[in-house]
Amino acid sequence: MALSLDRIKLSDGIEFTSIIDEKFKSNYIFIRLITKLDKNTASENAIIPNLLVTTSSKYKTRTELTTKLSSLYGSNLSTINHKLADNQVVGISASCICDDYTLNGEKITSELADILLDCLFNPCIEENGFANKDFLLRKQELIDSIDAEINEKRIYALIRANSTIYKNEPSAITAYGNREGAVSLTPQKTYSAYNKLLETAQIDIMFVGGCENKEVCAKLKSAFSGIKRSYIKNTFVNLSPKKDKVENITESMDVNQCKMVMAYKTDYDNLYVNRLMTSMLGGTAFSKLFTNVREKLSLCYYCAAGFVEGKGVVIVDSGVEYANIELAKKEIQNQINALANGDFTDDEMKNAVLNIADNYKSNYDTCSDLSSWCFIQAIRGDNYTPEQAIDALKKITREDIITSASSLSLDTVYIMKGLDNNGEEAQ
Repeated sequence: MALSLDRIKLSDGIEFTSIIDEKFKSNYIFIRLITKLDKNTASENAIIPNLLVTTSSKYKTRTELTTKLSSLYGSNLSTINHKLADNQVVGISASCICDDYTLNGEKITSELADILLDCLFNPCIEENGFANKDFLLRKQELIDSIDAEINEKRIYALIRANSTIYKNEPSAITAYGNREGAVSLTPQKTYSAYNKLLETAQIDIMFVGGCENKEVCAKLKSAFSGIKRSYIKNTFVNLSPKKDKVENITESMDVNQCKMVMAYKTDYDNLYVNRLMTSMLGGTAFSKLFTNVREKLSLCYYCAAGFVEGKGVVIVDSGVEYANIELAKKEIQNQINALANGDFTDDEMKNAVLNIADNYKSNYDTCSDLSSWCFIQAIRGDNYTPEQAIDALKKITREDIITSASSLSLDTVYIMKGLDNNGEEAQ
C-alpha cells in the first residue's frame, strides 16, 4: 500500500505525525489533547472543543467562521471528545480537499491550517473568559447532550453500569461529565481550564492526506514549539480492580425492554488474545452469545460483548424480557465457561480472526479511521500497522483463548428494569 508515515517528538508530551496515502483526495489535521478524566473537570474540558470550532479572535461569530470555511471549497472544522481508559481525549480537527483538486490551484490547506491554529490559540475572549454569548449557547448544547443520554436506553444503561463497574475510578465518568458540572461552568472558569489543558495535556498532532504538504507540516510544528508547558504524563493501562463479591444493581425506568449489563474483569494482559476471545464470545453474528443465547434460546433481543482496552474489562450488554433475566444470565456465563473449557472449533477462531482482520484493514479506507488507528497505536506504544496486528492475531493459540476466558471474573450485574402500566416495578 502506497502509504508513508513519519512520527516525531516535538517536545515533552507533544508529538507530530504525518501520514500520506495518494488514494485520498482530502487533507485532514487532527489536534488531540489527552488528560486524566476527573469529575471536576470533565464538563469544562468537554465544552472547550465546541467553543474553539465556532468562533475565534478573527471570526467572532459562528456565521463568519462558517462563511469563511464554505469559501474554501466547503472545508470543515470538527470536535473531538471521548474516553480512553481513564483519560479524556478532547480536540479539534479540520478537513478540506487536496490542493491538487482546487479549480485555480488555490492552496487552501495552508489557509485552513491558519484558521485551525487561530481557533486553537486565539479564541474569542471577553473579560478574561470566553465570549459570553457564544459560551452560553455552547453550555446549553452540552447540558442538552447530557440530558439526551437518558433517551438512548442501551447507552444509558452502560453509563449507569459503568458508575458501579469503575466505582472510585476515573472511568466511571463520561466524556461529557455530569449535569451539575455543566451547569456550574462559567466563561472564566472554562477559559482557565483551556489554558491548563494546553499547558499540561499530552498533545498529539496529525496531518493525514493524499499529498505531502511541507508548508502545512512546518506551520503546525512551529505553532506548538513555543507554548508554555508543564506536561503531566498520562497512564493508559490501569486495570480495574476486581470486587470482593459480585455487585448487583437494579434500577427501574420507563422501558419496554429490560437492559442487562454484565461486567467481567481480568488481569490477563495480552490485548490481542483478550480481543479475539471477546469477539468469539459476542463480537460477531456467529459468536457464542449471538448464536446460542439470542438465536437458539431466544433469551435476548440483542446480546453482545466488547473488551475495554486499558481497563481489563469485558462488557456483555443485552436487551431482555424481565422474566428471562436469570436464564439469560446463566446462559451468558455458560458461553464463557465453554470458551474456558475449550469448547469451540478451529473455524470459530478462524472466523473471528477474519472478522477482526477485516475491521483492522478498513482503517485504510478514510483519513479519519487511519488517524484513529495510528493515534491509538502510538498511545499504546505498539505502533503496529494493521497487517502487524493481524499477524499477532494469527499467532494466537487455542490455549491462549482458554487462558483468557478462564481469567474472567464476574464483577458487576446492572439491570434496568421496566415499569408496568400503573408505573410500578414490573414483576
